[in-house]
Order: sequence, then C-alpha cells, then structure tokens
Amino acid sequence: SATFLHAGIVHLAFNMLGLWEAGKQLCRLLGNAQFLLIYLAAGLCASAASLHYAAQNSVSVGASGAIFGVLGALLAASWHYRHIVPPANLRRLWIGLGFFIGYSLLHGLSQENVDNAAHIGGLLSGTALGLVLLAPVDRRASVRRRRTRAAWGSAAAAIAIVYAVLATPLPVRWQAQIYAAQEVIPTVSRRFELSFRQFALDRQRVLRGEIGRASQLQNAERQLMPVCAAITRELTPLRVPRWEPTGRQIEAYLRICETASRAIPLELAMLNRSPGLPADAQSQLQRLSADMEAWTRQLRGTLRRPPPTGGRVGATPSP
Repeated sequence: SATFLHAGIVHLAFNMLGLWEAGKQLCRLLGNAQFLLIYLAAGLCASAASLHYAAQNSVSVGASGAIFGVLGALLAASWHYRHIVPPANLRRLWIGLGFFIGYSLLHGLSQENVDNAAHIGGLLSGTALGLVLLAPVDRRASVRRRRTRAAWGSAAAAIAIVYAVLATPLPVRWQAQIYAAQEVIPTVSRRFELSFRQFALDRQRVLRGEIGRASQLQNAERQLMPVCAAITRELTPLRVPRWEPTGRQIEAYLRICETASRAIPLELAMLNRSPGLPADAQSQLQRLSADMEAWTRQLRGTLRRPPPTGGRVGATPSP
C-alpha cells in the first residue's frame, strides 16, 4: 500500500506531475492496459526492494517507485520501437529521461529521506517490462502474442516480488511497535521517576534517623509497588525487540520494577523476622540489589541517548 500513500500534498503533487508527463507518453506507445500493468508491477517491485533494503531502518511511502518503473518502461519501449518514433522526438525523450533518472538517483544517494532502493527496483522492473511488452501499433504482433507477453511479464514480476519478500531479513527497526511504545513511555517515565524519587527521599530520611528502614519499605509497598505493577501491565504487551534502544529502555523499566517487587517484600520480611524465610534470603537480597544497580545503569544509558525518530517518512517510493 506504500505506493498509494504520501507524506504530504507537495510530495503527492510532485509525484503526480511526474506520472502525468511520463505516463501519457507510455500510454500512447503501449496502451492503457499495459501502462496499468507496468505501474502496478513496478510499484510492487519497488516496495519489495524497499522492504528488502531501505525499510530495514525507515518507513517509506509514495508513488515514485512506480513512476520510475514507468520511466524505465518508456525508455526501453522507445528504444525497442525507435524505428517508428521520429528521431527528433526520440532524441529529446532520451535526453530528458536520462537526465531526470540520473539526477534523481544521484540526488537519492546524498539525501537520507529518499528511498533509492525503491527507485532502482521500480526502474529495473519497468525497464524489463518495457522490453517484454509489445505495442498495439506493432503490426508484427498479434493480439494473442501481446497478451502472452503481458502474461509472462506479469508472472515474472510476481515471482520477483514474492522472492524479494521471502528473502527479506528481519528489520533493524520495528516501526509500529516503536511508535506504540513511544506513546506510552513518557507517561510511564514520569510515574516511575516520581515513585522512585520518593523512595530515594525516604532513604535519605532513614540515613538521617527520621524514620526506620522498615517504615521506608512499608511506604514503598504502599506507593511504589502499585506503580510498578501498573507499569508492568502497560509495558509487557509492547513487543519491541530488545536490540532497539526503545526496547532496551522498556526492558530496564520492567526489570527494575520486577526486582523492586521482589526485593522490598523480602527485605521487609527479613527485618520483621517473618516465618518461612528461605535459608539463602540474604544472598537473594544481595543478588537482587546487584541486579537493581545493573538495570538502573542500563536505564540511565538509554535515557542519555536521543530518542529514536521512527525512521524516515516520505521516501518510497519518494520524490
């Protein structure tokens, strides 16, 4: 569906202008039905190429991959039928197409918000179809032969698309999950910070002798642990890969809350000499304390990094 989505009115306007200029010439040469076949097949091939390469790190939308397919088909078909196109028109067409395609690809190499993978995928698939398909004005080609060529071209495009999709590696970024997480994390972060700040203030009061350690832990059970339980319910359903910075931040919040929820009742039970304590309660508490320090360091590390943007929007196919 990326071929039919755009990142704004300017993006849409530029793509439609390019489609109008190249598309009307391709329709005259190969006919409306074969133009539609080229547009859709090139759009899907472009999206498959984008999925395989550019979409590993970004979200891409736009029709320019399909438009590059139209350009490639026009270039190939005009060369195939160069004997029936006036030389002056042919020269002007090739110079214009060559300049536009070359400039666009070079421009895409220097800009982060342009999906060159989709442009190249659309261009190659369109060029191949332009060489395979036969023009209605070709007196040597019967209707049956034209349809056979169109069927073979469609089958080849379908195979290429399926192969590209199946061969696509796991993405580096999982955009939908990241966007969902980034909507939740600011609220979670504020609640988390307020609760643990109060826990730290109570710890200072313990050091000053204003309250006992047991009172601090009881306050944490009443205030901190319900917040941790709510944070866990909100963050657990988010399936962000742990190699993502956002995923590591979520994991740190979950692990800190889990560790606190285990350590606070255990230490409180040890202070109250509650029956049924495990024999290794002290060593368990030490391990939990070490885990808490490790996950706190990881959380601080993720918070120091700039938040991920979720990738480029408006690249492919893109202007």
